[in-house]
Amino acid sequence: MITDRIPIVPMFTPSHIGGDKPPIDFGSVFDVQQLARGIGIPVLEWHEVKNRSSNVLDELGCWNTWEAVQYDEAFPRRSVVPNLLSLGTFLPTKRP
Repeated sequence: MITDRIPIVPMFTPSHIGGDKPPIDFGSVFDVQQLARGIGIPVLEWHEVKNRSSNVLDELGCWNTWEAVQYDEAFPRRSVVPNLLSLGTFLPTKRP
């Protein structure tokens, strides 16, 4: 909302119950339409943006909050989600 962009949410990865459970659509766990009504802007699920069976690796710039809220790691928090979405991420270079 701060950036005036439409949020795109990835699938839900139930890692809290073990790594053997497959990811499921975010909308199968959460009410996406209710979320959109509540925040007053549309919300898309990733499968509405990119074909699930696509093997195309899309390069996506990213930002993270992990580095800003802790001091032990100087990199974004690791996740399997970029691989599941066929995303290659790059971190923008810091400006002098």
